[in-house]
Amino acid sequence: MAEIIYLRNGDYIDDFNGISEYLESECGAELVGSESITGGIVVCLEKYYLRNHSYASLTVIIQNESSESRATIIGSGGGEGLFNMSWGANSDFAVSAAKALNKQYRLTQAN
Repeated sequence: MAEIIYLRNGDYIDDFNGISEYLESECGAELVGSESITGGIVVCLEKYYLRNHSYASLTVIIQNESSESRATIIGSGGGEGLFNMSWGANSDFAVSAAKALNKQYRLTQAN
């Protein structure tokens, strides 16, 4: 599992419309579903990785908190075989979403 947390300090992401489709396009993934939550959105994507012949999943939770927008990006799965080796598929997927969110919404990685 790979987890990345990004923040946008000082102002909120005020429009969550289009985030699901944007991530789907930028990550080259298939949108499994998205759901609005109070002050945010949850997006679930999946992507097939040929290098290990398996699917990786990505869950992105973007929520406005106190004085910032917080994006939690969780890549999982992507493993195959006896030892469930992912060969980095889940972390590659998480990094692609983090880069896309940074480009579009000026989020920066939390410590």
